[in-house]
Amino acid sequence: MGPSSRRPGAEFFTDPAEPTQRRYEALRAYLLEGDSAAEAAARFGYAEATLTSLVRDFRAGRREFFTTAKPGPKTTPAKERARPRVIELRRAGRSADEIAQTLAAEGIGLNRTGVAEVLAEEGFPRLWPRPPAERGTPRR
Repeated sequence: MGPSSRRPGAEFFTDPAEPTQRRYEALRAYLLEGDSAAEAAARFGYAEATLTSLVRDFRAGRREFFTTAKPGPKTTPAKERARPRVIELRRAGRSADEIAQTLAAEGIGLNRTGVAEVLAEEGFPRLWPRPPAERGTPRR
């Protein structure tokens, strides 16, 4: 199939934009389609030595082209368990730092970042930490 008979979208394969796909297409041209190393390298913008290295790495199993995404957790159980207490403490006028300290003292494992995320999700504005004397906590 010559360049004039290509269908729209063929450039995705002939001029790949992603580096991983470009390596894949160069290897395919060399290993499957029978292009010489010089032809495949020139076609995809590589030096011939680079293509030779790609072939060596591929044959040694050091190239992975098609990866399967492993999505992370969809829920945050610790944050959800702490949410009512975080809201209660914010309504009492506590900052994210103060809430995190209180939760730690109560044995609830939620750090300041998690507390700030809950507060933002609930629509509370950011509240800057107050000096210790205004917090009602003992001085160190």
